[in-house]
Formats: sequence, C-alpha cells, structure tokens
Amino acid sequence: MITKDTPLKDIISQNRLLQSVVERFNFKLPSWNVSVQQACLLNGENPDFVIGILKAFDENTDFPTQELMSFSLTSILNYLKKTHEYYLSKKLPEIELSIENLIRDYAPGSPSLVHSGSLFLTYKEDLIKHIWEEELELFPYIEYLQTTKLQGFKFDVHSKLSKYSISTFIHSHDDHEKGLESIKEIILAAANQREPVMAYRIFLIQLEIFSKDLQKHSMVEDEILIPMALKLEKELNNILRN
Repeated sequence: MITKDTPLKDIISQNRLLQSVVERFNFKLPSWNVSVQQACLLNGENPDFVIGILKAFDENTDFPTQELMSFSLTSILNYLKKTHEYYLSKKLPEIELSIENLIRDYAPGSPSLVHSGSLFLTYKEDLIKHIWEEELELFPYIEYLQTTKLQGFKFDVHSKLSKYSISTFIHSHDDHEKGLESIKEIILAAANQREPVMAYRIFLIQLEIFSKDLQKHSMVEDEILIPMALKLEKELNNILRN
C-alpha cells in the first residue's frame, strides 16, 4: 500500500507504470530515498493528490474515483497538463526512437515492421492532435467556467457557453488505447517470425506500459474531469436561464 511515508524508490521499483507517474511530476530531489511527503514538500505538490494519482495507476488498487473527485478542478487540470507534456516530450519520442531502431536493424527480413512504423507515426499524429485539442479548447473552456463562477458573469459568457460544451468534447473523444493495441499486434506478429530478440521485447514492453498509461489517463479524464466539468457547466447554464 502506498502512503505519504513510502519512499519514492520503493514506488518506482514496484512497476514501470508507477515509475511513469512519478516521472511526470518531475520532482527535483536530493535522492530517490525521500518519501512522497518529502518530495511533495520540496516541489510544491499536494501529497494527498499525488497519492490519489498513484492509486489510480496502481493495478492492485481500485480506481479511487471518490478520492480524486474531492480535489479541485484546478488540481486535475494541472495534472493532466503534466501528463500531456510527459507524453509529448518523453514517451512518444522514446517509442518512436525504438521503432526507428527496429526498422533500421530488422526491416529487411520483416516488412511488417515498416508497416507498423508507418501506423505508429499516424497514431502519434492523431494522439498529438487530440492532446492539442484538449490543451487549446477543452482545458481553457473549463478554466473559463471556473473563472466565471469565482469572479462573476461577463458579457461574453452566453456566447462562450453556446459555442462550446463539454458534450462537444465527449462526442469527439477517441479511444487511443485501441489504436496502440493494433500496432502492438503487428509487432508481435513480426517478432514471431524470427528469434524474439531483446529489441523486440523492449519495444513491446514500452507499448504495453504506454497502453496502460493511456487507459488510466482516459479514466482520469472520463471519470473525474468530465463529470466535475459537466456539473460546473450545468450550474452556470442554470444560472443563465433563471
């Protein structure tokens, strides 16, 4: 069980998925021997929130919906922005480099690798587009709702709420884990055609971890962010109508 007293080194040694969660907080630390509590105090993070996120990614723990719902929309949004930055600056480039190395070293005897590389590039472009849609449309809209509630209604509020809505996002929300699974199946088929060299195994592990990470990321959005934002949006629309 992860608590505020658990050393970070123990968390990241449990599994690679939890390591990826710790990495996105980008803690600046004297060592990994410090506890979650100490790491958060040193880096201005809320230890209770970090524990909640770690629980969400822990495969041995039920998804902590109610616990995460107790935090502010601002905390959820800031975390999701950290995750997007982590995907864009670290995870996607790492996976792309791995598949480039595979294609360079093994493509002559495995044409399906070239196909999988092309699929991954298309997948990456779609995922990046989705991330920027959230960063440039959904997140600013939610932040606008928050500001309106805190500071009062402005002249443009009716226009803002009529041009965009949370339901707009829900209808366009893609299932990116499935796209990654199809790429992984092609890589597996290619690997079965020859000796399962270490490069294949490393790449498959990367895809597996990222697929699970995306699944948990989607759960934070779908089960925490969206219900909280819908509630706020409904509250403001009700005020407008009355």
